Amino acid sequence: GYIMSKVKNWAYEEAEKQIDKICIAYRDDKFTREEAIYELMQIDNVYIYLGDDMTQDVAEELLDEAKGGVYA
Repeated sequence: GYIMSKVKNWAYEEAEKQIDKICIAYRDDKFTREEAIYELMQIDNVYIYLGDDMTQDVAEELLDEAKGGVYA
């Protein structure tokens, strides 16, 4: 129990960090939308963070939020 929850917490935090990093890079125009979507879809353990698989739609929603919802 304890070890698994430690691993799960780590995986959750890692996925969250990766998502944040990509969304910020996109917001700052370091990634194109296509690059950012691709990168988001490569993240390990993203299921633990999202409770779902990373799909193109989910990736686009995250990116829209990063840009302040301008394109929503």
